[in-house]
Amino acid sequence: MPDIIGGLSKVSDGLPREPEKFTMNGHRGKVTKVVIHPFYNIAASASEDATIRLWDYEQGENERTLKGHAGIVNYLAFNAAGTVLASCASDMAIKLWNLQTFTVQKTIMGHEHEVSGLAFLPQGDFLISVSRD
Repeated sequence: MPDIIGGLSKVSDGLPREPEKFTMNGHRGKVTKVVIHPFYNIAASASEDATIRLWDYEQGENERTLKGHAGIVNYLAFNAAGTVLASCASDMAIKLWNLQTFTVQKTIMGHEHEVSGLAFLPQGDFLISVSRD
């Protein structure tokens, strides 16, 4: 809803305002990426501590910690169905996490430098990754 200031309407940016609902602590390094699950109240965070944490953002609780990378986890992406979480890291690996078993279902290697980003195509059939190589 627009705010009215001096007779002019200003569109709100939609960002949350203080006070925050929760502060979620747990990572031992800087957080590098946060993504929201497409259907459930789950947020996934990547960190320089080489872990991924899954959070219930409605309750502010850490649900699970995923460990599998040997370096900084740079980026995360959920597939469109919300059944797979892809992660990439400075260890040059891409990991596909099964969100029913919370295990790595596949590790993809091939980049010659750290993998800095990735994304699923909207159809969910392909994963695109980027690196300085």
